[in-house]
Amino acid sequence: MRKIFSLFSIFSFIFLLFTSAAEAQLNFYFINVGQGDATYIELPNGKNALIDGGPTNKVIAQFLTEKNIHEIDYVVLTHPHSDHYIGLKKVFKMAKVKHFYDSKAENISAKGDNTVRDQAAQQGTQIHFPKIGSKLPWDKSVDIKVLNTCEHYIESRNNSVLNNCSIVLKFTYNGTSVLMMGDAETQAENGMILRFPNELKAYALKVGHHGSDTASSAPFLEKVRPAVAILSFGANNKYGHPDYYALMRLQAVNAKLYATQDGTQTLFLPAPSKTIPAAQPSVQVYNPEAQQPLLFDIATTPQPVKVNIPMMTEEQKAVKNKKSGRLLKSLDNLKNTGNERAASVDQPMLF
Repeated sequence: MRKIFSLFSIFSFIFLLFTSAAEAQLNFYFINVGQGDATYIELPNGKNALIDGGPTNKVIAQFLTEKNIHEIDYVVLTHPHSDHYIGLKKVFKMAKVKHFYDSKAENISAKGDNTVRDQAAQQGTQIHFPKIGSKLPWDKSVDIKVLNTCEHYIESRNNSVLNNCSIVLKFTYNGTSVLMMGDAETQAENGMILRFPNELKAYALKVGHHGSDTASSAPFLEKVRPAVAILSFGANNKYGHPDYYALMRLQAVNAKLYATQDGTQTLFLPAPSKTIPAAQPSVQVYNPEAQQPLLFDIATTPQPVKVNIPMMTEEQKAVKNKKSGRLLKSLDNLKNTGNERAASVDQPMLF
């Protein structure tokens, strides 16, 4: 009887150890929502978060169903554009949301963003308007800092104004950082460079504004220096995302590119480990039908998904250069060109 009890205790200990190790990871799911944005996060303490919901109800509903999610601790609406908030309407219908984080940007050309806000209020969700420089108390082991938002009420129908109100969050866990950009453009990037000149370095960058030419400026990327860059966009979208030059700037800092058009991408940050002190995160395509790795295996780092960079004719390049006011003679001077433009770009938005 004593042997049976001891054996049971050993198995229980192993199970608890295995479960604790699994929960101690910080997991990001960059969901393939088409031309939009949605990122689901599993925190080491067992809580969860969702940043944006994508442009439709169907995809986010399927994801929540596959993962059997009925409660979300933290939901963030980065800014009031439909490709970020429409899916959140379904989220509030399917799940109990405890906390809702919002900017103070009002899109006067839309009503759906206020529908989401009304849903949060009706559900009794605690509503927060984070301030720049503040830290979110989601998990004691994860440092989550707010690098950008609109702290003061703004009404606009201008897309760039609303994009630059995006809530930008930097997650740091076990010495590894992930920078979530929303649709922040160059103005917001310049503001972050001024406010946090030595705090932008990150292992992974969730690329701003779907890889648009209005984001991922060379000076900003010089500060971030991401090893991994995740782009969320739909195949053959009407906006031309991702932009040719934005991809070139990302490649100029040697970032490995991953795209949600190839499927939901996962980024698992390992828990502190004495056995694998130099472990690096892994990015891979999410397969809901396959058993997901519970612990990072340093021997099986997947290769990045190849992002097809649209090749432009000389005529197209000339038109684009004229329109944007840039003249890029070769990729060799790309970095210098970006730094020269830093003084001439729009002034940073300081809220």
